[in-house]
Amino acid sequence: MGDIYFVRHGQASFGEDNYDRISETGDLQSCALAEYLCNTGIAFDSIYCGTLDRQQQTAERFINHAAPRKSPPYELKFRPELNEYNSREIVRHYLPIVLRAETPHIFNLQEIYRDKKAFQKIFHSIMLKMVSGKYEFSGVESWESFQTRVRTAIKKIIAENGAGKKILVFSSGGPIAAAVQAALDISGEATLRLMWQIANASITRFKYNAEEFSLHSFNNYSHLLFYKGKNITTFR
Repeated sequence: MGDIYFVRHGQASFGEDNYDRISETGDLQSCALAEYLCNTGIAFDSIYCGTLDRQQQTAERFINHAAPRKSPPYELKFRPELNEYNSREIVRHYLPIVLRAETPHIFNLQEIYRDKKAFQKIFHSIMLKMVSGKYEFSGVESWESFQTRVRTAIKKIIAENGAGKKILVFSSGGPIAAAVQAALDISGEATLRLMWQIANASITRFKYNAEEFSLHSFNNYSHLLFYKGKNITTFR
């Protein structure tokens, strides 16, 4: 069977003017990931990436680290289908529904985009509404559409590479969770519970053949636990 290794990008710059770039910690995580992947000795047949900056920056750390050992160097193939959902648009459209259903003072609305815990609390409620499938907004990707986008991307990648290949994919927590949902056929709520556990710069591995796409291992971030004597694990 072939293998697809999904990697979540290094920590993004939450609370900064430009969220879509890896933070200083995210850069360290990307370096730890690059070293770990190179030390495994795996020769990847193809490498794919979304078009978001944080995904590309994480991928580039690996490609640059692998360059002295890889000739010709790895070619990075971009697929926008591997991008994360648009969280700001989701919040903008679903927040009023959440506030109607729950007591508004539970959430500190002023702190949503500055405080990770405040954002996580309200965003979980918002995502529960989204995965329920009960609401649709023009111009906003539904969870069903998001799932379809990710599943289509996986099918295309498998078709492009054929059987028995080792494929590396740099993406985000949402697409990785959607891939796990496709492999395990679990509910949207169960998928969310898994998604919140996906660490930055972690590795989730899938096996595939012509008939099957299955989960092999989930959320490996062992390379972050003792990097240069420090635990650099983050989840947001």
